[in-house]
Amino acid sequence: MEGRAIRTAEQRPSKDTIIKPGELVDVVEMTPLTLTDRRIYNLLLANAWKRIEQPVEHVIEKAALRGTHKGNERIGDSIERLMASIVRVRVVRDGEAEIERVALLGSNTEHENPDGLLRYHFPDKLRHIIKESTVFARLQKE
Repeated sequence: MEGRAIRTAEQRPSKDTIIKPGELVDVVEMTPLTLTDRRIYNLLLANAWKRIEQPVEHVIEKAALRGTHKGNERIGDSIERLMASIVRVRVVRDGEAEIERVALLGSNTEHENPDGLLRYHFPDKLRHIIKESTVFARLQKE
């Protein structure tokens, strides 16, 4: 008897780790992503994880994204690079192998206030990919 595949979205992060779907590892970068961009994206995923499959607006404080840097100018630049990046996933549809391309990050709104919020969405197709994912990594938050 074969067991049910473990879904990535069913995994729960610990206080020291976050979950990242394996499909989000093969990213096509129109502009190279910096280490800060990747860190911010991981934080956005972690913040949204409990409702990652739902078509909702996620909210995070900009202070959580800027790390030790005092200003927020890097946040906007990182968000724009993430929006311009896509994930490429092999799928089978109607018995045919296909490559699906999806933006890493959907629409968002950033408060101009330095201590404000970032409101963001994940595209529908990306949420579907995450929902169906069975390959994931557990990353250290640090």
